[in-house]
Amino acid sequence: MSTVLATSSLQTRKMGWVEEEVKGAIPDDATFNDVLVQDFEPTPNMQNVEQSALGSPYKHKIVKTGERYRVSVNFIPFDSDILMYAINRTGTKTVDKSLTWGISQMMAPAVGTALVEQYQFAKGATCNSITINGSNESVTCDSEWFCTDVTTPAETSGITGTVTWDPLLLAGWTGLSGGVQPITWGAVAQNVRAYSITFDNAVYEDQFLGDAQVSVTNPTTHTVSGSIDIIWSGTSLWADMKTFTPRILKIELGPATFITLTDAVLESGPLPRSATSTETTVVSYSLKAPKGEITST
Repeated sequence: MSTVLATSSLQTRKMGWVEEEVKGAIPDDATFNDVLVQDFEPTPNMQNVEQSALGSPYKHKIVKTGERYRVSVNFIPFDSDILMYAINRTGTKTVDKSLTWGISQMMAPAVGTALVEQYQFAKGATCNSITINGSNESVTCDSEWFCTDVTTPAETSGITGTVTWDPLLLAGWTGLSGGVQPITWGAVAQNVRAYSITFDNAVYEDQFLGDAQVSVTNPTTHTVSGSIDIIWSGTSLWADMKTFTPRILKIELGPATFITLTDAVLESGPLPRSATSTETTVVSYSLKAPKGEITST
């Protein structure tokens, strides 16, 4: 009977992110900030063209023309830093800055070999979109990042100098982290069951002749949409929806960390009735806003 060695392990040793000084380059003596990641999935896509030639029914060649890299990162926040890098357009931590995401995992370097720690980095990462979901149980973020490169797993990090990985210490935020009635519409506190807010940065990629990798990944338009489930407590929000009156929507995620939507409007709000339901009436309003950011107040 032959023994087949495992090729990878769920045991992840390190996880974090660092701001880059030069886009696509991990800084020397890098300190990777801790983050409570639930899922991390890099996806490479090799651009190519198919060449045909008279005289053969088969494709002559399939030729590589470029590289595209996406990284899906689902995490539970416990501070504002990574949220600002994913959303904000002003300040010191903005979507215009690029990050490196780093991870190490016990993996086999080749078939039939023992597991060893292997490092992988998603470099030049710019947030294309992020959705923040809030409920009693947790605040969760589903994000997609466009990268200039995702490295092949290797036994050494290849980073110059001393590399520091901050230990994960803090608990992720839940629906209780923002305090009592953490959501206001036009400065009026609301009784909310859940919410979901999506920020889309429409990142533009540009590849120059002679270089397989993307050289430019810049955020362009800023789009905000979402939904909020509010227990019926009067006609004011319904009236704002019908008149399309813009208001400031604030959602306190955790201590001194708010989603602030400027001039938000309510698009729709179905008002359910049921002969069999015994639940409190909840209106699920859909919304849009021309501007949203992470603020401290």
